[in-house]
Amino acid sequence: MDLITRQVRDHKLNLPEIPIVETIFENQDQYLKNNNISSLALLDQIEEVVDAKFQGLQKLNQSLADFSNKVNELEDYKYLLFKAREIFHSKKSNGSEVDKVSFNHMRLLNISGVLNTRDLERFTKMIFRISKGNSILYTFNIPQEEGDKSEPRAAFIVVIESGDILYNKIVRICDSFGANKHKIPTDIDEMFDKIKEIEDAITDTKQLHLMTERQLKEDIVHCIEVGEFGCGRYDAFRIIL
Repeated sequence: MDLITRQVRDHKLNLPEIPIVETIFENQDQYLKNNNISSLALLDQIEEVVDAKFQGLQKLNQSLADFSNKVNELEDYKYLLFKAREIFHSKKSNGSEVDKVSFNHMRLLNISGVLNTRDLERFTKMIFRISKGNSILYTFNIPQEEGDKSEPRAAFIVVIESGDILYNKIVRICDSFGANKHKIPTDIDEMFDKIKEIEDAITDTKQLHLMTERQLKEDIVHCIEVGEFGCGRYDAFRIIL
């Protein structure tokens, strides 16, 4: 019941006027006669309905949270890709492309991702220490939209010489900070393809979020619609129970 109350408030819905309690119980008695069931059976039915609705609302709320987190993760990845493009590729004045860092010729690797901004300083020190200074670390604070209450995040790109030992050590550091690691293509065409892929995924996930939000609102409206007992189902169930 508390979950339904919060959802009604969050969606700014108006509850139907509650009739006097005696009227509800009169309607309840009539309902029992019409359906030829006992009051105990009615209570069991109500509890089953309320429990099923509670489980359904919980799942929808969890889906909304998951979709929101997914959009944030994809937006972070997109931002990281744009920053990588600035680092690894640029345009000369004559329009020809030049690599700022030639991965193919210099046998370089990159480990890239996103972590909480509060961990950035410690992360930077550990990368420098483990690589003994033989790495290049780029970091960027990810812009947040107004009203975004999520923890501030930072993107990072670590560039090192090819080698499994150092690469694996840096990957373990990333994992220890709970960083979301992302693959950054070094080829400019592959990078554009990846950006397009991420943008399409963002659009699809936002659409799923919108559809789920609509379904949640419909379920809440059904809970508060006037039902068999002369008032909103939610209010009748609460009073009878």
